[in-house]
Amino acid sequence: MNTDELRGLLAERATDAGAPPAGLTGEVHQTIGTMRRRRTGAVVLGLAAVVSGAVLAVNVVPGSSSRSSDPVDQPDPTPSRTVTKGDAPVMPGAGVVLDPGRWTLLPDGDDPGVRAVVDIPEGYESGEWFVGSATAPFRAIGLWNIARVFENGCTHEGGAVRVDTAAEVAAALEAQQLTTTTRPVPLTLDGYDGLTMTLTAPSDRPGFSSCKVDRLDIFDTAGGDGSRFMETPGGVDHYWILDIDGNAYLFNAYAAPGTTDAQVEELAAIVESTRFSVPDEG
Repeated sequence: MNTDELRGLLAERATDAGAPPAGLTGEVHQTIGTMRRRRTGAVVLGLAAVVSGAVLAVNVVPGSSSRSSDPVDQPDPTPSRTVTKGDAPVMPGAGVVLDPGRWTLLPDGDDPGVRAVVDIPEGYESGEWFVGSATAPFRAIGLWNIARVFENGCTHEGGAVRVDTAAEVAAALEAQQLTTTTRPVPLTLDGYDGLTMTLTAPSDRPGFSSCKVDRLDIFDTAGGDGSRFMETPGGVDHYWILDIDGNAYLFNAYAAPGTTDAQVEELAAIVESTRFSVPDEG
């Protein structure tokens, strides 16, 4: 992928925010867990998270309520499952520092058995359903089983469009009101075809508090238990959208302002290292 484009769109155009503290991934996960108890349905890591008194424009990945955990409880750092391809352990509980190596990322949404095995470098923590940097500037990668794209994420007029393929996801995102996107570009990742593109939230407003649900909804996951939304004007996401085993899957990447060239390249390398395990392959 074009690292310069990713750096420019994710880092330079992202909204400035206060510097996050060390051990950020676990604290962000804790904030999401608290927010989940306050709202019905899914709550996402696409909020302007208040972490140790510092506001961070996150705009990354949500979690499904089926995998939520009480933020007061201490996670069990021992992985519970492994997959056949590469025998890579599944992400442990949130806030656990990951040893460098191969780890299995489970998609947010309905779970038909697809797994993404990725190379995680030093300095990352498990967010349970996403991978985040342990220190500032915050970077994160998440995987979604995507099913619906909102026509208007602010008013919800027109509802959400059902999407089953990468092409349908890209078309729906391009047609989405308020947000802007780059032109989808074909890609192949681990033998699976798809499209890559960047989406930017509108920056000509102070926030999304006037929207129907106080945020800008982008898409929902299969099963409806996960939702990607933004609360930061001008927020930028980079997407890798793939057709896998009859469903559309989407990698979502975010890099906070101040991210270096090497750190941006690291994000891309994590996604591009992916080896998928799907039920049909055993």
